[in-house]
Amino acid sequence: MATVPSVLIIDEEPEARFRARQLVQEAGFEAAGEGGLGTEAIALATERRPEMVLCGLGDQTSRALQTIESLVHNLPDTPVVAYSGSSDLHVVRQAMLAGARNFVQWPCKPDELARSLGAALESEERRRLRDSGGAALGPRGAIVTVFGAKGGAGKTTVATNLGVALVRGGERSCVLLDAAD
Repeated sequence: MATVPSVLIIDEEPEARFRARQLVQEAGFEAAGEGGLGTEAIALATERRPEMVLCGLGDQTSRALQTIESLVHNLPDTPVVAYSGSSDLHVVRQAMLAGARNFVQWPCKPDELARSLGAALESEERRRLRDSGGAALGPRGAIVTVFGAKGGAGKTTVATNLGVALVRGGERSCVLLDAAD
């Protein structure tokens, strides 16, 4: 049975944390806890080890950005998603430069938050796969094309052998399509 990803909520305002917790749960994620900015956020994240962190950029944007940088430094495998009521591109850019993997315009709907958190998790999984030396496939797989300008060159044999090797070499399924001219 698959586990529900946990999200730690960090915001300077307790009321904003409460609303964020409700939205995280409506989006289908588990709230791993909530806390304020700075050392409180770092201690909580280090203790709880959530799958990701949702961090609000409120009135104290510079302090929130410092918190994001510290979270990314202390927990490099935990993606941080920033949110703000501001639509200023400068704020979004600053959040990304601080290390946030994604940004959500606040307030948002549960499905928007779910997409943003899911994208951050997928991005982190692809990074881990790349770092481990595995092939970094996209979310839906890979397409391999065997092409030859001349008929009878053995393209079908090569494609079939490649498909068999892919299936035998891992937990992958494979679809072959042999098209004429």
